[in-house]
Order: sequence, then C-alpha cells, then structure tokens
Amino acid sequence: MPSLQSQGINNPLNADLLQKHKLRFEFAQSHKGEEYPSTKHLRAELPQLFKVRGHHWTEGSIFSFPLSPAYAPCTTPLEHLTKVMVDNVKLETHHRGQYILLRTLTPTDFRVVVGAVTEDEAGNVIMLQLHNQETEVFARGGLSEGTVLVVVEPYLHIPGISPCALRVDHPSDQRVLSDWDIMVPVQWRRQLVGPELGAMQWKAKGNDAFNAGGYRRAIDCYTQALSSSPTPDEALTIKLNRALTFLRSHQFDAALRDLEPLPQSSEKALLRKAQALYHLQRFAESCEVHRVLEKAFPGNSLAQSEFARAKARLAEQQTGVFPFKEMQREATRRSPSLLDRATYVGPVAVRPTQSSGLGLFTTTAVKAGDLLVCEKAFACAHMDLYDFRKSLKLLKNPSLIPGIVTLHHEEYESVDVREVDNTPVVDSFLLDRIITANAFFTDRSSRREETLQAWGSDGRIPAKKADVVACGLWPLISRINHSCHSTAECAFIGDMRIVRAARDLPADTEVTCMYRSVHSIGDSFDRELDSTPALKFGNWGFRCTCILCHDHETTPADNLSRRRKLLQELGIVLAILKDGVPDPMKLEEHVINKIVSTYVRPAAEVPRLALEKGYPLLALLWARRNNPGKAIECAVKGFEALGYVVEGALPPYPSGGGGGGRPPRVKKWKVVTEGLVGCWMTLAHSYRKVAPALAPQAQEFAKVTYRIVVGEDETFGETFAWRADLPDGFLSPER
Repeated sequence: MPSLQSQGINNPLNADLLQKHKLRFEFAQSHKGEEYPSTKHLRAELPQLFKVRGHHWTEGSIFSFPLSPAYAPCTTPLEHLTKVMVDNVKLETHHRGQYILLRTLTPTDFRVVVGAVTEDEAGNVIMLQLHNQETEVFARGGLSEGTVLVVVEPYLHIPGISPCALRVDHPSDQRVLSDWDIMVPVQWRRQLVGPELGAMQWKAKGNDAFNAGGYRRAIDCYTQALSSSPTPDEALTIKLNRALTFLRSHQFDAALRDLEPLPQSSEKALLRKAQALYHLQRFAESCEVHRVLEKAFPGNSLAQSEFARAKARLAEQQTGVFPFKEMQREATRRSPSLLDRATYVGPVAVRPTQSSGLGLFTTTAVKAGDLLVCEKAFACAHMDLYDFRKSLKLLKNPSLIPGIVTLHHEEYESVDVREVDNTPVVDSFLLDRIITANAFFTDRSSRREETLQAWGSDGRIPAKKADVVACGLWPLISRINHSCHSTAECAFIGDMRIVRAARDLPADTEVTCMYRSVHSIGDSFDRELDSTPALKFGNWGFRCTCILCHDHETTPADNLSRRRKLLQELGIVLAILKDGVPDPMKLEEHVINKIVSTYVRPAAEVPRLALEKGYPLLALLWARRNNPGKAIECAVKGFEALGYVVEGALPPYPSGGGGGGRPPRVKKWKVVTEGLVGCWMTLAHSYRKVAPALAPQAQEFAKVTYRIVVGEDETFGETFAWRADLPDGFLSPER
C-alpha cells in the first residue's frame, strides 16, 4: 500500500525541480514588501505574452508547480473588507482585511494553473493565477474574457516564470460575479439587464446557460428568477431546474436544500432528491424517497432503475456482500477505474490509542480473512487523466468536510471558521497536509497480471512492475495506524479499498496495516537491509515500535550482513529457475539453513520474513521431484518461519490420511504474503499423494490467504487450480 509519504524525492529530475523552486522562492522573498511595478507597459505586453504562449488545455499537458508557503484562507465577511487597487499591492504580501475587484482581459492560460491577465477599475493590469480549480473551468475553456471576480485578501506573488501575479490557493478566496451583481461596475457589464425582466425570462436565460453547459451562470439566472416574484408554480419549476443544475455540477448539498421544501407530489422533486442522497452515499434515505416515488408514480422507468441501484448500494453498505468478480472486471475495463459501489464498515470503530492518536479497533472477535472495511475513495486522482474536480468537492458539499479535516495533518494548524458569506472555507494547505499524510497510490487492482507474476512459489520477479495509475484518499482507512507486524491487509479494486483481518483477532484489538515495507524482501532480494528501519517513518512523525523493528535493531550487525549476502544468493537461485531446477538439498543446506542461523529469537515471537520465499521454494522443488513428504515438511516449515502455528499438518496422519481423518488446523495465523497462496497449494498437491483427505483443507487455507491479499476470493479459481503438472497451482500465462 505505497503512500505519498513513502515515494521520496530520489528521482534526480525531481531533485532538480525542487532546487529550481528553492532558488525562485529565495529570489521572491528578497523583494518582499516592495511596490508593484508600473503597469503601463504591461497592458500591451501581457496579452501579447498570452498570445505567444497559447491558452488551450490539451491532453498530455503536465501540471507541475510548487506550493507557496502556507497561509490561512480568508475568514472575514466581504462586507468587512476594504477595496485595494492594483497600484497599491505589495510584492510577496498577503493583504489581510482587503479585497480586489478584477476583470479578465484575456482568455485563460493553462500553462501551469488557471491564469489570465486582469485589470482593476482604474485600468491597472496584473496577472491572476487560480490554483485548485475544477474540471469545468478547464473543459469550458477557462474564464472567458470579461469575467468579473473578487479576490479576498489577495496575495501578490513572484512566480519566477512570469510577471508578478495575484496567486489564489484557496478556492473560497475567489468569487466569480454575475453580470448583474451589484458589485460589478456598469462599464464592465457585458449585458445591461433592466428591472423589467420577469422570473420566467430569467428562467429562460438559465435554461440557455444550462443547455450550453454553463452551470455557474445557469444557477445565477435561476437565483435571480427566484428573486423576481415568481408565482408558486413558477417557483417550483425554477427550483427544480436549479436543483438539476446543482446535481449536474456535483453540488449535492445545495440540490437537497432546494428540494427539501418542495411538495412530495412533484415527481421530478422526488427523483432528484433521491439522486442527491444517492451521490452523498445516504442510500437508506435515498431508498425511502424512492419508495414514495414508486408508490405515487409507478410508471417511471428511470426511477425504477435508479431505485434498484440504490437498493443494491444499501445492501452492500449494510451486509458487506459485494459482487467482487464483477468489480474486478469493471476496474480493468473502466478508465478511470471509479466504481459505483457503497462503503461497508464492518465490526470496527475509531477509538483513541495509547500513543498514536486515533486508530481503528475491532468491536467483536473476527477470523482471518473476515472483511473489516470496504471503502470507496473520497477522492481518487488518476495519473493518466486530467481531473481537477476533487479539489472543490468540499467546497461544493460542505456536509463532507468534518470527515476529512479531522484526519491527521501533521502539525499544521488551520482556521476554526468553517463558513463565511454562506460559502464553506476550504484551506488548500490543510488538504495538502492531509493528502500527503493519508493518501495512497493504487493500481487498478491488487490482481493485475504484472503483480500476479510474482505469486508462484518459485518466487519469480516480474519483468515489469505494475504501474501506479491513481492516488486516492480513504477517510476511514486513513485512521488505520502502521505496524510492520500488521493485524490486517489492504487490497484494492479500482477506487475501492478492502481491509481484511490477517489473523484471528479478539474484540478491542487495534487494526494495523503496513504503510510501507521495510523488513520484507518482497520483490527485491538484493535490496540493502537498513539497520534502522523504524526511522523510515519519520515523514509521518512516528517511530515504529513493532516486534520486527525492535528485533532488527537488536540483531548484531554481522548477522544482518550475512543475511543480506545469503538473500542475494537466494535471488541468484531464483534467477536461474528458468534454466533448470536446482538441487533442493543443497539449497536448504547452503542457503536456507544459514539464513535461519542469522535469527536469534524463535519464529513464534519474531516472524522470519527473510524466509518468506525460501521454504515455499523448497516445497515446490521437492514436489516437482515427486517427493511429497519433503514438500510437506518444507511447506510447514515455511508457515512456521512466519510465525504460524499449524496442527495436524505433519505425519502420522489419522486413519492413514485417506479416510476422513482430522484435517490440519491453523491455530495461529501470522504474516500473510502473496507467496503463501502457492505454498498452501503445494501442500494440498502433496497431500493428494499421501493423505488425500487433508488436501481440501489445505486448499481452503490457500483460498483464505488469497482473500486476504487480493481482497476477495471469487477469482481464486481463475488464478489457482489443481493441476498435476503445477504443484503450486498457479495459473500463470508464462508457465
């Protein structure tokens, strides 16, 4: 589950960019407080600069820009701010207690952010840069020439790549004004609107804007219509239209505010209310509205279809039963891989921990493989797409704010005010800290072919790593604290994150997952084993104190050095598997046993992660040599090396093993890795030759392990199966 924090800046290109940004920042700070230069020559130069650079947003554009030093959003009502003109602003200064009124002179530039040349009422020109803007701004060509907007408590910045610019980082710090807004000077109005326009004429203007995709303007027109003394029937129609516009622009809270007071005799009001509740994941309420709608209007086919969808989401939310195989297909087929599914919260609750703030705890006893959480991402940004909507999701739906702003955000302190001028206050720097500390990179699925290539017990390293295609934020799962010796495993299907218990857990046990792997050899046998892995979590502000980190720090340096060299030898063995089968006896004697000797404490206390591939490999090699006894012995050793306690797996077998004797039992589950699925299958393969009655249970344990690491077991039969020529049962295209 790689995170943003774990990615680092080791890429030389990234380091070079950071150095350039640092130099630009130092240059800008050296001019702090200076007067803004004369703008006379800029009035001709800036538009020409835009013409040369171009202003179109094209697919393939890369948006890369540094965050400015953090500053608080404006929390003062506009009526308490005083106007400032362009010729009075100062460089690298936040003009607290003031606002500036601007009109765009050029179309929007998308070179770095949403930018335009603007002027104030005196004709002084200045660059404007709007960060964190929604997709609609990009898709509709940006802010059109002549757009009037207010920037509250403006910040004049020296970007270093263009002339000085007013930089707006917080979405709530800029407001686009309609042509008829009282603040817009008469000479700036693109159309003069007299008081003679009636409610239905405003409604017609709103409809035209809606049909053209101008949702912001449509909302302004409908709002003006409602202020123009409409009749009750006209007001109902106008509110229905505005609610539909809110739905189309993903402002579901606002849509509900329009729809709540409308009569339940309105078919459109009921349908749109159900839709708004659905998109807010309030599925039970959505279904209640649908029941009223179905009873009053039984012939509405669209409502019937959406009611069925809402009931399906409600069932997922309440039971945790998901069509996982279908979800795997959807995640592979869709781009972006956003799934229309509910969030399920199982037997877990958020509670305070002794030393790590809040954490997630079990509320009842659970078994290994049990589903704890299946959460849909609050936001998921895909690397190959250009979707900026999530930056304004909180601004559009303030009911979602409490679940996000309370997540871990390091030591950053934000403002306490949550709303000003009936607009939610969104602190972009707070969200940046939250995303940095809580977001995780994902692939389309934990079951992608590039990942599966490393699953066989032969431990082959895939020729190509699975690409990281998205970065997402899962608010509840973000509450899970780290432990290298975790009690749960996270998997993903599209933008759904799945958490299952990695072992049997009693009630009131903290659910932990690995933020990053610092002990496991994983997919790299020649990786240097750090002597202080606990220090690798400094970006999150904690030091891991799990048993693995403690044991690593107390292990003699000579042991770590020998272990590293032996792991490199094991990696060489794996590399030559394609060319021939090594002698398992020599492998065990010269490599595996020597790795075992580098550990001091028993495996039941400290799992030996360096052996996670060694013993499964031995079991596979013995099975290929038709020696089921040795294969079983090595497979069991593999589980025991990772801390498992397995009973009844070794001979003598009850009733000769073939007549229904007691099957093997995992008394204690411990570390779960992908390779153990194949190890269980190798065990089942070998049992079929000496104790057939035990094979089904071993295969069932393989299925449980698969369920934990992939998140589901519906696709188990497509990935692993009984075949005489495949001891570990792994169905890889390369085999």
